Amino acid sequence: MTKKSREILAVLQNSEGHMTAEQVYLACRNAGISVSVATVYRCLSALADEGHVRRFSIAGEPEYFDKTVTSHEHLFCSRCRRVTDARAADVQKLLEETFGITLESYDLSMHVVCTDCKAKEA
Repeated sequence: MTKKSREILAVLQNSEGHMTAEQVYLACRNAGISVSVATVYRCLSALADEGHVRRFSIAGEPEYFDKTVTSHEHLFCSRCRRVTDARAADVQKLLEETFGITLESYDLSMHVVCTDCKAKEA
């Protein structure tokens, strides 16, 4: 792993949540890490390919990178665009039993109105 990859991984691991490559780039710059946007994209792609971070997509949004690499669900707020982890109990077991399959991994994103946005609308 290169020095830049380690620095970028550290930024993502110290983040509060899920980040796009652009957000990682800005966080690197704010942390005083000298890096180009192209290097951030290249390093994030390599880190995802190597299993250090998880890459996932939500239709109509830029690619996100997650420090949690195990299969899990995401909640995407259609108002504020925040992505949060969700732990839906036994989703994998339910899918395997329903379809008679062995699920190796999955990506599940649910579009929601988060509690913060819901409170603002009330």
